Amino acid sequence: MKKLKLLLILFSLSFLAGCIDIEELIELAADNSGKYSMSIDMTKFLEFANTMKQDKEAKKAPEKADTTIYFKDTGESFVQLSDEEKRVFKDGYCKIFMDEANGKMSLKMGCPFKNMNDLVIVKKDLAGMMKKLELMGKARGKEEAESSLSDFGGEKADIDLMPHINPSEKQYTFTALPGKISFSMNDNNKLKDLAANDSIMQMMQQASMLMGDMTTTTIIKLPAPAKTVSNAKATLSDDKRTVTIKSIITDLMEKPTEGEYTIEY
Repeated sequence: MKKLKLLLILFSLSFLAGCIDIEELIELAADNSGKYSMSIDMTKFLEFANTMKQDKEAKKAPEKADTTIYFKDTGESFVQLSDEEKRVFKDGYCKIFMDEANGKMSLKMGCPFKNMNDLVIVKKDLAGMMKKLELMGKARGKEEAESSLSDFGGEKADIDLMPHINPSEKQYTFTALPGKISFSMNDNNKLKDLAANDSIMQMMQQASMLMGDMTTTTIIKLPAPAKTVSNAKATLSDDKRTVTIKSIITDLMEKPTEGEYTIEY
């Protein structure tokens, strides 16, 4: 597990942000309940990490791990949440998977929701729960992680993932009502300024030149056929109940309006 812990520490560092692909899934039921999840494919990151191995490490047996942590089982960290956070996120989870022999590594977090208001909260705050509940530390053994991190300048073991996953996310507003969901820009010029001045976004742009593009795919499964979908890049399933929007995050930094969508069903 030591190798996995170190890989997760490295993943937490934003200079490798260009090595991952994100899939966001929203599943809506007819009663407006559903499930929200975010999957982060770190296969390209694992390939990069393998190139950094020393000869001694290369001879070790490939590592395999499959760990799921439920938010409600995080002890004191969960107890310290507000009553509203406990209500919304009690069934949330984080799953870490690694199969080094087959070159696969992924992180998945998800949470069911009871209504549209809860969906908005889950989408906004799910990644932040990773930090609040210290899930990265719990997944890899916090004491060892903090010790290892001293080699990287003493960074804390648990960070807020969302600014590192997609730093432009906070510049959009997500709304959800029965029959209509939307994801819209707050200020187009503000995001362009952010892309020019934010250190994480600049690192992501540089990393993409070396290691390939970082993609984000949003998949929305509807309880009824879509009537209108505003995003020109969106694709619809044959029954019009599944909307898929795929983008390259560095492209969204240049044309942030391409990340917007309004879906009526």
